[in-house]
Amino acid sequence: MLDKYFYGADAILFVYDVTNNDSLTHLEEWLKAVHEVFKEDCMMPHLALISNKGDLEHSRTVKVDRHLKYALDNAMSSHSVSAKTGESVALCFQKIAGELLGIRLTRSEQETVQPVVKAEIVHNLAAAEPSRPSPSNSTKNSTVCTVQ
Repeated sequence: MLDKYFYGADAILFVYDVTNNDSLTHLEEWLKAVHEVFKEDCMMPHLALISNKGDLEHSRTVKVDRHLKYALDNAMSSHSVSAKTGESVALCFQKIAGELLGIRLTRSEQETVQPVVKAEIVHNLAAAEPSRPSPSNSTKNSTVCTVQ
């Protein structure tokens, strides 16, 4: 049945969750299925390994080295995205399309796809700082400190 899905494919994308080691391990089953469908007599489509949830870098369990080794060992291109934030999704597809066509994207072409992060510049720092209360000369005694 999988051969019907793979028929005519120019590329197959293997996407896994960087916060879940098992998701990368389970790709092995899919990779075996692809190799069964595309025997030696058929032309193997482009294979791409895509790590998802790049926005959860603090929760990463799949190390970058493991990702790169897996991609290299299985003749896959390597990509990293965040579907939640959209980070590098368009760039990933453009790179894969370029690889299919034998075109290498230049650095400037890759940068035009990336969104520009806008930062607000605060001009009046004095107004932005919180004011400190002035010391009072009250005769109240504090349980912490007594002024004599």
